[in-house]
Amino acid sequence: MSTRLRKHLRGNAVAYVALFVALGGTAAAVDGPNPGQNTVGSEDIIGNEVKSDDLANGRVFNIDIADDAIQSGKIQDGTLTNADLADNSVFSAEIGLSAVGSSEIALNAVDASDIATDAVDSAEIAEFAVGADEIGTGVVGSSEVGLDQIGSSEIAPSAVGGPEVADGSIDGPEIANGSIDAVEIGGDNIYRVESNGLEFEDGDAARNGDYAVAEEAVDCEEDRATGGELISGGAKWVDVAGDPGDEQFISEIRLNMATETVTVLGGNDTGAFRTLIAEGICISD
Repeated sequence: MSTRLRKHLRGNAVAYVALFVALGGTAAAVDGPNPGQNTVGSEDIIGNEVKSDDLANGRVFNIDIADDAIQSGKIQDGTLTNADLADNSVFSAEIGLSAVGSSEIALNAVDASDIATDAVDSAEIAEFAVGADEIGTGVVGSSEVGLDQIGSSEIAPSAVGGPEVADGSIDGPEIANGSIDAVEIGGDNIYRVESNGLEFEDGDAARNGDYAVAEEAVDCEEDRATGGELISGGAKWVDVAGDPGDEQFISEIRLNMATETVTVLGGNDTGAFRTLIAEGICISD
């Protein structure tokens, strides 16, 4: 070693010791046994100094994120999908008002258990969306049906029987012309009534064409305590033996629907006694 180098080291010994300590102290402040590998600890990093550029892509996991750390402002609009949500993780408190529309709901994903009582009214139901498959048996009563809302196109063939029709609820305007046959009416609901008959004699047997005229009547309560409604009426003649006779006429048949009565007017020119009978065709009340 030259004389000049020895003099330099002696003159700068203190400076070299300070440099060595400084370098040794910096190395001691970094954690880890192997330099360059797992050597930087949390206490070695100044607060808020780790930036996005310092993080490798895909290296932040669920365990690295604190509870409630990710809020709405941190999430890009339209980026959350079903795969990102844990089962049973979304409740009403997490959903904004009017935030869920039909496009957010999977087909057949909502059933009765997901809908609150009285939560669905007409505004929530699309036009023509409810058919027979959506309506339970016996759930539609008169209060659910609007006035004059049901026509023949809404009624299946032979679907309406006696239990579906309230007493006195069907009037003439509800029945189309020619639409009711005998098969639509109960077996004992249409019945015939006859008067007891008015027997009278030709007043002048010697004069041909000189008719004796009389009036007879019958109503729908003639042989039924409950009564009924008059449909039509007629008349007939019988002689004392019960057979039709000659030289008699029926001049008038009057139907009174208010009193359910048939009144007939007939003439007799047989020269003998004949019986005038009024007939009514009725339907049970």
